[in-house]
Amino acid sequence: MAIARQPRLTARPRAAGRIAADWVRRYPLAPRYGPPATHLSLRSADGTRLHAVRLPGPDATSRPGTPDDGHGPPCSFVLVHGLANSSRTPGIYAFAHLLAATAPVVVLDLRGHGASGGQCSFCVHEPSDVVAAVDAARAAAPELPVVTIGTSLGGSSVLLHAGEFGGVAGAIGVSPAGWSGADDRPGSARAQQVARSPLARAGLRLMTGTRLPAACTAVPYAKPVVARIAPAFTLVVHDRQDHYLGPEHAEAIEQWAQPPVERWEVAGGGHGTSLLDSTLAERIVGHVRSHV
Repeated sequence: MAIARQPRLTARPRAAGRIAADWVRRYPLAPRYGPPATHLSLRSADGTRLHAVRLPGPDATSRPGTPDDGHGPPCSFVLVHGLANSSRTPGIYAFAHLLAATAPVVVLDLRGHGASGGQCSFCVHEPSDVVAAVDAARAAAPELPVVTIGTSLGGSSVLLHAGEFGGVAGAIGVSPAGWSGADDRPGSARAQQVARSPLARAGLRLMTGTRLPAACTAVPYAKPVVARIAPAFTLVVHDRQDHYLGPEHAEAIEQWAQPPVERWEVAGGGHGTSLLDSTLAERIVGHVRSHV
């Protein structure tokens, strides 16, 4: 009697291999910034030590007071990563260099991430981290306005910063949350489970270097703050199929913000850093030139 062969169980090992390879690429082998980038040591308002990197842009000797002819830097960018990422996350690193082809860029490590000190506070104190990065961008190129860009946690941080502290020409949130507690999508449900579990928080710190507090606070409700961003422009970028946050977050932020405000949908892009590519960089630069 012939014995039927059992199918080879290769799907799980292959999936595990891809996950391991992605972890190695994102963390132990994450790209490092070399010259002409400069590493910055900053301080947040509460004394938290912050690390950032500055890319000088295409013309490090731009002349103050020279009007933009459509080819010079339209602004200085401040780029802020999301949860469990850093300035060295491959997608952030690549996007920073795409922007630096047009303008100077300061790439920040939020508290509790990368080479910065402290613990993540889920956007309670992160807006003051953005203050330090904006000040560094302005000090390096005082002739240029500053535009902030953040993904996910960083997206919420730059929008809250712009409404609470001001001092920027525009704020761009890529997959930002407008409030806390949404767990109706797989990614956000997993993130909340990690935040609530001491063992999971320890594992996250070991595997990614991300430090979460034992008592996690809620992401601030953004409505009253976002309404104060104007006259700086507000731009929200999202994917309706985002596995972390539903479209109601981006739609609400668009409604709360005062003009000038726009919302861009990127179909199939995913969440946060996954939306960052050369097409988005080009669109953002064009948007900044038309508003600043």
